[in-house]
Amino acid sequence: MMGGDTDVSSKGIMGVCRSSTQNYLLVVDPHFWGEATEAAALQASDWVKWQPLSDFNESSFYNMCLPQFTSRELNK
Repeated sequence: MMGGDTDVSSKGIMGVCRSSTQNYLLVVDPHFWGEATEAAALQASDWVKWQPLSDFNESSFYNMCLPQFTSRELNK
């Protein structure tokens, strides 16, 4: 999960992509509810999108929640 100072929309970061010219995060809006039947419909409604890092505000801060598992949890 990720949210920021001036960028107040919550984001679930699900992936990272690097091209020769740009870096992207796969952003999923955690507020989506309902049945996800088609990826194209989710993308058209901005529930899921590849967002370039250049869209993020450099002068802002971002809080990130990065869950960590203990070795005990992984061995279950």
